[in-house]
This record gives sequence, C-alpha cells and structure tokens, in this order.
Amino acid sequence: MTRNADVAAPADSQIAVQFMLPVPELRRFISGYHFYTLSYPPGHVHYDVFYPAWANVRFYASDMNWRIAIGDRAFDPVPQAALFGPTSRSSTSASGAGTMIGAGLTPLGWTRLIGVDAASHADGVVALANVLPGAGELAGDVIGATDAASAVRVMDGYFLARLGSAGRNDARIEAMHRLLVQAPPITVNEAAAAVGMHPRGFLRLALASFGFRPKLLLRRARFLRTLTRLEEQPNAHWVDVLDIGYHDQSHFIRDSHEFLGMAPGDFLRLPRPINAASTRLRRAMLGAPAQALHRPE
Repeated sequence: MTRNADVAAPADSQIAVQFMLPVPELRRFISGYHFYTLSYPPGHVHYDVFYPAWANVRFYASDMNWRIAIGDRAFDPVPQAALFGPTSRSSTSASGAGTMIGAGLTPLGWTRLIGVDAASHADGVVALANVLPGAGELAGDVIGATDAASAVRVMDGYFLARLGSAGRNDARIEAMHRLLVQAPPITVNEAAAAVGMHPRGFLRLALASFGFRPKLLLRRARFLRTLTRLEEQPNAHWVDVLDIGYHDQSHFIRDSHEFLGMAPGDFLRLPRPINAASTRLRRAMLGAPAQALHRPE
C-alpha cells in the first residue's frame, strides 16, 4: 500500500477514539469495543499503522473506502463486515472519513464465537458472512445504530446469543493466554508443562485458538511489551525498557523488522494518530496498551 507519511491532515480534520466494555458475561471473550471516527474533507486519505493483534470483528460504511495491508498482503477494499484474524505483522490502514466499529476477540473469544481454525485466518481479512450467520443483518444494525451505546447493545445481544455452553478446552486456552502474554523467557516445552499439556497438544491448541506457534506468540508479546514501554518512555535508556529475554538492543531491532517491517525508531516516528490515541485509552480503560497484551480476566 502506498503511504505518504509527509502529508499533513487538513486543519479542519478531527479524529475521535472511544472504547466501551461488553457486558460482564462477555469479558472473557471480547476485550472491548472500539469506535474510530474520522472527520476529513472529501478526498483526503487518512493513513495509520497498528500493532500486531488478536482477532477483531469490524464494521464500517462503504463510503469510507477502507484499505488494509498486513505485512505484504493487501485487502482492498476491506469487507464492510469483516473478520480480521490474529496478526503477526503490523497493519497499515488507508481510509476516508467515517466511523469504524470493532470488537476485539480474545483467543477464547475466537474459539467460542468464531469456532474455526485461527491459523487458517492468521494475518488475513475475510468477509464476516463467511464465518458467522446473520452477519449482514448484524452489520446493518451496528452501522445504523444511533450512537455507540446502541451499537454496543446490538453487538452484546448478538454475541451473547452465539456464545453457547462452555468448551472443554476453555480453561487450557485461558491458561495459555496468561502464560503467552506474560512471555517469560522459557522454552515452548517448559511453557507446555506449565499449563499441564504435552508439547504437541500445546502446539495444536495454539494454532487453533491463537493462530500462531507458541514460540512466535511468546516473541510477539515480548516485543510489544518493549515497544509500548519505549513509546511511553521515549527518553529512557534502552537497558531500562528491554523486556526479559532480550540479549541486547540489536536483538530487539531484529524482532522489530520481523513484526513491523522497520526499525522501532522509524515506526515510532510515523504519524499514527489513531494508534497513539488507542494505546493511551486502552491502557487507561482496559489495562494494557495493546490488544495483544490484553490479559484474560
């Protein structure tokens, strides 16, 4: 996706970011609902960049003309009702004015609400109707809602009805989630043992519910924890922000090229108004600066 980082937003532009929590019964499955509203003159294109993340369900009106690139994969246009799989690469967004509404899914939420293999949707975007019944009606009700609270009620009602009974792997998935988010400097075999699983079963469950192999998930969490710490403390010394498990600064920079496609300093210098606002608000409201660092309740 072509991106001109030097194009300034018009003076009369406005960006609003809002997070809202689902009903308590859904908080193990949905980390939060997000609303990104862009007010721009006609013809202006807004660019933003987002961290690697867990899966999301997202809705927007077609005149927003939204395009996404995840690593070297382009999705142009993004379906109006879309399922974003878990990502191991940063996402570059380009769009016009409008409101995008989303629901962040935890790995357990993916398993219970989506119910298909996460690895087959990793680093990808598909039409929500491909995997969820009634997606068109849901999208119409969410986009047509009079305000954010009304949209949340619609999404809460739909996901509660879809939730169904507990799954036999729920406790294992949440134990894996806690461990992977903590990203301790341990081997995959040690991680499997910590949650009482055989390494092969641990791998299968990671791919099915989290989308990636455990080693990559551990590295992704370690990298994002360091990156968001560096963003929050730009004047800190490297040794004070590097996460446990990094040997040195060059080790972190190598990970940055894998997960972001660029050096961390280059990423942090990019204009990222929605990403930056989301990081601050998510930390204040949801307790973690990035969705991939969200801990299960």
